[in-house]
Amino acid sequence: MTEKAGSITWLNKGEVEAVHGYLWDEEMGETLTGYFNKKVYTNRNTALKVCSASGKCTGVTKEGPNIYRCNTGTTLKPNSKRTAWIQKTSVVTHQKVLFSVLPSYTLDKVEKTNRGSEAAAAVACIKKPDCTGFVKRGSAYYIALGWTVFSDENSVSYVRNDMKLAFVTYSLYLKEYYWQVKAPYIHKNLKKDAYKTLPQALEACVADPSCKGISFVTKKGNYYLAKSTELKIGHGRTYNKGTKAVIGDGYMWTRSGDNNKIDGDYLDSSTYGTLTAGLKACSKKPACTGVTKINNHKFRLGKIERTARRNGYSAYLRGSSSVTFRQRVWTEVTGFNLAKPTTTFKDLKTALFACSKSKTCTGVDKTPEGKFMVATSTELVSRDGGSCWLKGGAGYVPQFSYDSKYQLLNHHQSLINLLFSKV
Repeated sequence: MTEKAGSITWLNKGEVEAVHGYLWDEEMGETLTGYFNKKVYTNRNTALKVCSASGKCTGVTKEGPNIYRCNTGTTLKPNSKRTAWIQKTSVVTHQKVLFSVLPSYTLDKVEKTNRGSEAAAAVACIKKPDCTGFVKRGSAYYIALGWTVFSDENSVSYVRNDMKLAFVTYSLYLKEYYWQVKAPYIHKNLKKDAYKTLPQALEACVADPSCKGISFVTKKGNYYLAKSTELKIGHGRTYNKGTKAVIGDGYMWTRSGDNNKIDGDYLDSSTYGTLTAGLKACSKKPACTGVTKINNHKFRLGKIERTARRNGYSAYLRGSSSVTFRQRVWTEVTGFNLAKPTTTFKDLKTALFACSKSKTCTGVDKTPEGKFMVATSTELVSRDGGSCWLKGGAGYVPQFSYDSKYQLLNHHQSLINLLFSKV
């Protein structure tokens, strides 16, 4: 049996709501492709109802005032004038609590008592704070306490969604490396040694060639080094180590290594003479995923978030939006606030300055009301209209090498100007 990471629907950057038997993930500024039928609907509810009744419709896009279309595509494309609703898992409701229905999957830590019916299992689960859902096997129903999901043709899982776990992915600049952070996940294979702080774990991981990343395990309150990059759903956060990071034009870029290009066709016909020019152009185009270096004087933009082998080429994939301030890289995460905010400041610059001097500060929140507050927790809480800047590692120097073999980029742009270009 294999873990099915990501098969549960969590709150993402948009709103998630339940209607017509499904969860729908709202994505503002995005559009789905392909039409399920030729009809145009004048309201969202009718379009969602039609989509939910079809096995081929994947979502609904609002294309204009009173213009809703049912779609068949699964890939989102940027469009500032549109809003898409992606059909997620089917759901059932018991006592106003939602359960996602996952056929052919089972939760782990399943109890042995048969609850007799779907309704009885749901009631028993709701009464138990640590219950994550229940599993149907034949005509029997069992409540579960684990968050890991396994494939099982003889089971149907009903995953409890009212726990409001937030799924988030972002990148951090730590110890000169690019680290991809994901939650709520932990690595499948962890080493035994425990570290009390992230800096301790980072030092150990960078010094250990076999280390593939770091997991923070919430229940134990410790960090552990990972033996592989494989993840499973769990209460914690994972830090997967990438290549040395490149910071420029308001983003973090990770170099995939030699003999790689961004997969698929190029974004457009434009060609750039330097990496600097390519990164700058990519940063201004929402559909751009990164830059491919063809040779020392030829760079092209990509549109797919993966790389493919190509001799002589190099790829630079775009990561999280970021700002640089006081020799630190601060990663911007929209739709989330850090927990445990403390002092309020008049603007972002003042808050970042205060946080940079504090040993306990983990980042800066911008609340939906527009307030800037420093925080002392690494936990991210989903908040509509909120955002935060996560405090990266110290030691970022704004003059660095993009390519140790061929090119040295002198990063002369003022840090303050870069900061305010992102505010």
